Amino acid sequence: MSAMSRLIQQERVSAIIGPNYSRDAIPVAAAMEALRVPMLTPSATNPDVTRGRHFAFRVCQVDSAQGEILARYAYENLGARRVAVLYDEADAYSAGLAGYFRRAFAARSGATIVAEAYESGAQNYGPQLARIRASGAQVLFLPNFPGDLSRQLPQARAAGFTGQLLGGDSWDTDAGFHSLPEAQGAVYSTDYASAAADSKLQASVAALAAQSGAELNKTTALCFDALEILLAAAQRAGSVDPVSLRSGLAGLSGFEGLSGSVSYAGGGDPQRTAFIVGIQGGGLVLRAKLAPEPKR
Repeated sequence: MSAMSRLIQQERVSAIIGPNYSRDAIPVAAAMEALRVPMLTPSATNPDVTRGRHFAFRVCQVDSAQGEILARYAYENLGARRVAVLYDEADAYSAGLAGYFRRAFAARSGATIVAEAYESGAQNYGPQLARIRASGAQVLFLPNFPGDLSRQLPQARAAGFTGQLLGGDSWDTDAGFHSLPEAQGAVYSTDYASAAADSKLQASVAALAAQSGAELNKTTALCFDALEILLAAAQRAGSVDPVSLRSGLAGLSGFEGLSGSVSYAGGGDPQRTAFIVGIQGGGLVLRAKLAPEPKR
């Protein structure tokens, strides 16, 4: 909040890219709404970031859309009819995405879902995993962050769960646990898949990232697209005035970036494709490219 205030009050910026996490983006978005300055977050996925606001935008998929996409993938692509969810009840991302997934999956014919919550900071998930195994779930959805996942994946297999492990885009925030034996074969949703990206643009951005010692990953791709989207909005509006920039963003359609195609239909949540990737040999392979379902 202090950094946001300095940028707007002292630097007089026309817009802000960020914050990256929903827990930071939600209060910043509320403050910037009152100041009427656009905020474009690369990766904050909670619906509350943009809900009811005119100056808050995101590049990434929103959790409600991600929950629907993951439920559709589990039901249609994996053929699952019984799934389980293990989530952090105190984390906005984890609990929020778990809820959207649960509602979307339960609405499908013949679908059954079991949900198990845990407290933040937990080290042992034995009781929850025992109940999940006993439920006969074919898929275990883990909408959690790598610090927890590095413990949950081995414990799930040790508890006897042999089904498919499924994750959300938080699995991309730190690939360290991807080398775990228990992570092999797991799949998760993401906004960026190198196998589906434009090769020339990808090489150009990788070279730019290397200049500052960064690597080309999902965070880099989404931040790069955020900057390009903001520039495209300024060109569309013919101005860098904050209110004009907001109009330029809201009307932007068919932007093609490193993370795919992004369009806005007047609001801050983009219409965009999502990718399902699988962990294989510690690396990633593209499993599916899914368009969002039409709004009902």
